[in-house]
Amino acid sequence: MNRDELKCELNKLGVDERSYSLDGDIRDYAHNIYQNYNKWEVFYQERSEHMYDKIFFSEDSACDFLYEIIKNDPSTRIVENK
Repeated sequence: MNRDELKCELNKLGVDERSYSLDGDIRDYAHNIYQNYNKWEVFYQERSEHMYDKIFFSEDSACDFLYEIIKNDPSTRIVENK
């Protein structure tokens, strides 16, 4: 899956767009995917420190990994006021 497909899948899950960045704009308190030359870095950043950091050599592998991480992180879901 590529980043556009990942974004669609995350929208289907009801993931808050503030909880991730797919365009290289690194955010605190978010899951990030960043292309660094021929590598793809996937990490969660909190207060400028990475809580996990994985390197991939294809966009497909990086997006698949990030999808699984976010899918299993309930804190990424949009909370609706009732």
